[in-house]
Amino acid sequence: MLAVLLSFSVQGRQIAPADQTRLQYALTAYTAGKVEEAENTLRDLAERYPDKFEVVETLGLIYAGRGELDRALPLLEAGYRANQASPEAAANLGAAYLKLSRVEKAVTTLHRAVSLDPKNGQTQSSYGQALMMAKRPQEAARAFGAANARDPDNADTLYNWALAEFDSGETRQTSAILARIPSNSRSAQVESLCGDAEESQGHFDRALACFHSASQLEPSEANLSALGIELLRHWSFDAAIKVYEYSLTKHPASSRLQTGLGIALYGNGGYEKAAHVFSGLLVSFPDEASYAKFLGQACVALKVESRADCAVLLSYAQQHPTDAVVGRLAAATILEQHDSAQFDLARRMLERAIAQDPRSADGFYRLGVLDQEQGKWSDSVTRLQRAAALWPGSSKTHLRLAVAYYHLGQKEQAHQEAMLQKQYRQSEDADMEAKRKELTTFILQMH
Repeated sequence: MLAVLLSFSVQGRQIAPADQTRLQYALTAYTAGKVEEAENTLRDLAERYPDKFEVVETLGLIYAGRGELDRALPLLEAGYRANQASPEAAANLGAAYLKLSRVEKAVTTLHRAVSLDPKNGQTQSSYGQALMMAKRPQEAARAFGAANARDPDNADTLYNWALAEFDSGETRQTSAILARIPSNSRSAQVESLCGDAEESQGHFDRALACFHSASQLEPSEANLSALGIELLRHWSFDAAIKVYEYSLTKHPASSRLQTGLGIALYGNGGYEKAAHVFSGLLVSFPDEASYAKFLGQACVALKVESRADCAVLLSYAQQHPTDAVVGRLAAATILEQHDSAQFDLARRMLERAIAQDPRSADGFYRLGVLDQEQGKWSDSVTRLQRAAALWPGSSKTHLRLAVAYYHLGQKEQAHQEAMLQKQYRQSEDADMEAKRKELTTFILQMH
């Protein structure tokens, strides 16, 4: 905020007595709130006395007060040049630079202002804001702390101070500062920062309470999403589903909320519903690889006959042949659904995926499964051995090898692979948990 100067020291060239009288009249009018009267006189005086501090500074303040910063700035710059010993002039110019996002100039000028008058809380606050814009949060925290010392109950200053501490990594200090804001002054913004600070300290219950308060105070897409994300972080999928379903009644077009719902459904084992959500997102955003990947994981987990939602996945895979991950998932979907009519398509996808990623254990495994579906038992052994070499702990790979050796009459090898399958039988569960974590990680990156 620009400071109002109630008195001036005489600067610049000598002003004529008549003009001095007009200037005093304009300053009195400005102080009394008669801005238009003051402006008319000051505009005329500024043309003849462009270096007179009282003239240009006050006229600059008038323009700044109306938000006409482009007109105000050269006048405030002239005022500062005319009286560099004035902390108000430096503060006013720095505030104008700040509003115009001229960050480095704002930092330099406001630093000068606080050097001249370190006890001015308003200037310290402006300086802190400039430092935040300059991505210097530790220095900003000190400035906001100094501003708070002058006005301890100012909720805005407390929030800005807490935010600077949070950006500095001082999350405990963030929580301590936010706790000083009384309940009747706690905005959704305050509660959201509270949630982030508490989550960073591992306080799940406190974080959840803060995010819930933020969403109640302001049920914006961002606040509702943050609440859902907090639940997903801790795998509270049932609660997350309810939050996202409610949120989408408020913001039905939000892809972020739809993604959150899909992830919550997937994490909760609702693969068919998750596939429906992700297929809808992929139709709306046909080139978004992450949606195709999530749809693929849901379709693979379904293990049922072909559905329209999974057909969207196959369409994406064919239109994006260089996406090896989705290609493998699309092929796996065909195999899980035992869709023999598309086995040739699945083989092409898997061979292309392996060509792009020769160390893809899943690619070799799926190709081995396809060989078995087509009765190519000897070929399947070669693929599955390669998969086992890349991922020795996969029980499903050893199971498939046991089946292949049995069909080939190699009973000893079949027995050995069956024993390995038992040894690693929990790996499929671990694999599913890894996929769930992967989905959760994605939505955290969207926050």
